[in-house]
Amino acid sequence: MIKKNGTIYLLIPEDNQLKELLLQKYGKPVLEIIDLYYYLLDKLYTNPFEDKTAVGNDFTALHSQILRNILQPKFASRIINDLLDFNYIERIDSYQVNIESKKYRLHSSIYNLKFTENAVTNKALVKRLTSFSKKREDACSDNIKNISANFDYKIFDSDAAKKFVKDFVVIDKSKDETKVKESMLYMIEKLKEHNFDIREAPNSGRFFSTITNIKKELRQFILDEQGNKHAEVDISNSQPLLLAMLYQLWKEIFPEVPEIDKLYLDLTLSGKLNEYIIENFYQDDIKKYGYEKTRTNVKKQILQYFFISNNVPYTLPIEANVFSKIFPNLTAFIKLFKDIHGNKDFSVTLQNMEKQLMIDDVAPILLDKNISIIPIHDSFMTPQKDVDTVQDTITGEWERQFRITPHLKVKYY
Repeated sequence: MIKKNGTIYLLIPEDNQLKELLLQKYGKPVLEIIDLYYYLLDKLYTNPFEDKTAVGNDFTALHSQILRNILQPKFASRIINDLLDFNYIERIDSYQVNIESKKYRLHSSIYNLKFTENAVTNKALVKRLTSFSKKREDACSDNIKNISANFDYKIFDSDAAKKFVKDFVVIDKSKDETKVKESMLYMIEKLKEHNFDIREAPNSGRFFSTITNIKKELRQFILDEQGNKHAEVDISNSQPLLLAMLYQLWKEIFPEVPEIDKLYLDLTLSGKLNEYIIENFYQDDIKKYGYEKTRTNVKKQILQYFFISNNVPYTLPIEANVFSKIFPNLTAFIKLFKDIHGNKDFSVTLQNMEKQLMIDDVAPILLDKNISIIPIHDSFMTPQKDVDTVQDTITGEWERQFRITPHLKVKYY
């Protein structure tokens, strides 16, 4: 969904027969709500564009807020069943009450069609979509509102970004290059139109926006108010390092807990955990796992190892027993925490620690100094002239709260 000059546009498949199928089944009155069908198709098609954890035509959970607030109860089931019957979408049977929502994706014959923008004409739907977006922004904390207030003053060089995408080469061969480029162009259009989609995750409080969701290669085209490029200050191994801090907090409460594995703490403090795993334990078997031996993929797999449920079989390229071998105390702590609090609470706890540190503590200090920042979870984009101040502030808060100095990286765009 993209908003341009007050008009909302949905991406819908070209040359599709949906209108004709609906007319045959219901007659002309159904055309009054056809935009609701289009909204669901757009949602399933663009969700992988905006969710960096999604892979291609991934199954997407349709949460109750979408069904209730956007499609409305009187139409939601009918729309979903029609699209299932017409083979426009398909469902995976993974639904568990209060645990996992029903998940859907586009049928491959629909997904592989070309999608084009279609203006929403249903006034009621426009009103609901606008209201839903506003409520989501209004629900954000004051800190997030203060941070995002300067976004409208940013400049996005969409022309240069589009030229970049034209020559972009997708290294991960498991992904469809055409769809990857299409997703990048979609996000470029959203930024060009200042569709920032500011929101705060309800459980962890994590900050999300269109900027956090674009591919990192496109960040170079976000410019400050004077048209200058940014720099990005990033905490190396931030989630693994926060896990170490969570362990230390746990030990303060329960002194009998053994000391954290020294190797783990040393690697996370130096920002070299991923490289250590690559060099010593990574199974580079692309045919078996579909992953290439890159730092980015190993980072994803380490986080998946941390966050995977105790009851889910482990099937990633890192040897399953690596962590229990080299970090036995940490591995035992992770299992214990998940057994007591649940797998979801484990990841939410780490993300909430990150949010409290970066959004609630560091960001207000920088804003008070009139330093413009764009949060991307564990990093801040900022004008290059302010890099030193941002580094000092992040380091100062880590030292104040955890009595450690994290390893920071700076990327100049």
